[in-house]
Parts: sequence; C-alpha cells; structure tokens
Amino acid sequence: MTGPEDVLRSYSVFIFFADVCQSTVLYDRLGDQMASAIMVHALSVASQAASENGGRVIDTRGDEILCLFESAAGALSAANAIHAAVRRDEQMREHLITFRIGVHFGPIIQRGESLFGDAVNVAARLAAKAKTNQTVLSSEVRDSMPERLLGQLRSLGSETVRGKQGAHALYELLNVAGTAEITAVSQ
Repeated sequence: MTGPEDVLRSYSVFIFFADVCQSTVLYDRLGDQMASAIMVHALSVASQAASENGGRVIDTRGDEILCLFESAAGALSAANAIHAAVRRDEQMREHLITFRIGVHFGPIIQRGESLFGDAVNVAARLAAKAKTNQTVLSSEVRDSMPERLLGQLRSLGSETVRGKQGAHALYELLNVAGTAEITAVSQ
C-alpha cells in the first residue's frame, strides 16, 4: 500500500533558500542554549515573512529555511520583508543577525514534504554566494518576473555556481523599501 509520502510530484516553482549569517560565531560567543533560542526566533521571523508573502515553508534546519513560492513577486517581497524585519527586531540587531538569501526558478520533484532536484541545490548555492543582507537571484527568476519589478534588480554579472558548468547570470534584489526608509530618515 502506498501513502502520500510515496507520491511523486514534479513541477516548476520559485525555490527560496535563506541562511543566517555568522551563526557559528554566535554559537561560539553565546553558547548553545542562548544561540539556539536566537536561531529559533530568527527562523520564526523568516517563516512568518515567507508565509505572509505567499510562501510555503518546507523546512527549517539549523540556521536555514527553505520555502516555495508560486510567484517571483511573492519570493522577492518575502526576501525584502525578512531583511526589513531583521533591521527592526531588537534582539536580532543586538546579536548582529542577518540573512543571505538565494532564489531560483526551476523544476523540483516532491515526495511528501521532501524536495529533490537540481533547482533546490542551485537556490542553496545562490544563498551561499550572497553577502550579508543580500538576496541573489538566478536569471531564471529574472526572466519570470513581471516587468514592473525589473527595476529592483542589479546585475552581478556572470559567475560560476558550484556544481554547475559554465558561468550563469546572477542578479541582486535591491531593497527598495530599505532605500525609501533611509531617504525618509535623512530628510
């Protein structure tokens, strides 16, 4: 007899991978108890931002979160919401918590709640390429975006992605909301 976990589904989706920066340093500085409480809080904030922007949280593990989105706009809004929430949250500011995020669009295979496929690996590799407070997108995401959102991207040029052949065009999501906040404060 087969159960729902044995059913394979294959479809294309926006894969969103976020990683807390410098978590090893945090654990070393604060110890396991306090650092893990901060990680749980940070991942909870990220999960909420993803859910509020149409994302489905698939997994949180250690200092990472994996989500799926049906639209580029939802994934990009969630990324900006996570970065903004970190800037507003007193506990995360105090402990210098930041995220680096990677977003890719491509086919996945889902068995139960587990995801498989090259697209999941690419999203994780893009998050690893991102700097603190940065969201890095693949050209597949850019090509799937509504034209009205293209002004929120900056080309990072072509770079290699570990495990992939050749160079790939990558883009940075500009934090338009963060820029508006900075402008408003400085006036």
